Amino acid sequence: MKNFAKDTSKAVKLATEIKDMLNGMCVNSKDQNSFEKIEEKVQNISKDMEMIKEKLDKIQNIVSDNKCTAYQPKECKDITNRVPGLQTIYPDGNKKLSVQCEEGGWTVIQKRYDGSVEFNRNWSDYENGFGSTKGEFWLGNKNIAQLTAEGSHELRIDLEDWDGNKRFAVYKHFKIGDASTKYILNISEYSGNAGDGLRYHDGKQFSAYDQDNDSHPKTNCAAYKSFKGGWWYSNCYSGPESMLNGHYTHRNNPDQGYGHLPRECTQINDSGLQTVFPDGNCNKEVSVQCEGRWTLIQKRYDGSVEFHRNWKDYENGFGDINGEFWL
Repeated sequence: MKNFAKDTSKAVKLATEIKDMLNGMCVNSKDQNSFEKIEEKVQNISKDMEMIKEKLDKIQNIVSDNKCTAYQPKECKDITNRVPGLQTIYPDGNKKLSVQCEEGGWTVIQKRYDGSVEFNRNWSDYENGFGSTKGEFWLGNKNIAQLTAEGSHELRIDLEDWDGNKRFAVYKHFKIGDASTKYILNISEYSGNAGDGLRYHDGKQFSAYDQDNDSHPKTNCAAYKSFKGGWWYSNCYSGPESMLNGHYTHRNNPDQGYGHLPRECTQINDSGLQTVFPDGNCNKEVSVQCEGRWTLIQKRYDGSVEFHRNWKDYENGFGDINGEFWL
């Protein structure tokens, strides 16, 4: 539009120059009428061009005053083509944010798969986000709060174990508050096959190792060695909760034994001899037999173990976990 206005201005100037040239020419009387007609047409053109220029100037001022910009998607589902991969969104309508978009318009807020990024971070890191959207990352509580501030939002969690077994959880309603609420979690209406672990964290404030907002009277759960990560803790571990930002463990690595502590076989995918933590304390582990997520508390099949026992034996358990036993 600026170039068009510039060209119009040039045309006005050219018409004026032609008029001036005609005024300066000596003409015969017989051609006088013809020149007068030409001069009249040039004057009319000049006036028309001036009017066009004025209108273009007004349009340009309107555009400039309104600061017209391209459509700015607030989240991945607002992007027209919805191509999976790295995209730019504007959660607050102004500041751009680079995010990973998944098929279906999902905006990825956390990703972990190899433990390359440390998630035992302070409040500021969890607030602003860390890691790389091309690898492992946390998008940032501030950004997640802006994403969920308006309208209705769903949360989907996809999990995969070392053997390639996959599970998922979907929450129809998901929102976190802003900084004034300590990024309180609001979540409900679970569906899926991973377990409804997040319902225990509904209504809880976010905690990091340098800011304790959990319900435990003495311990900062985010700083506790069993977790080591920011989360919406309740009372550390008192049931089948979820904790997806904890210490990342690797298979067959005894030096990395902390992370999610299963209390029973319902929280373990594999059958056979397993280790559980019934009281949620990593200092007390119990070997159990799991069968299809069932925890065996007693097994008898050949009478090899005497069950005529005293109170103490029944209180503490007896037998062989690989044979006959009372847990």
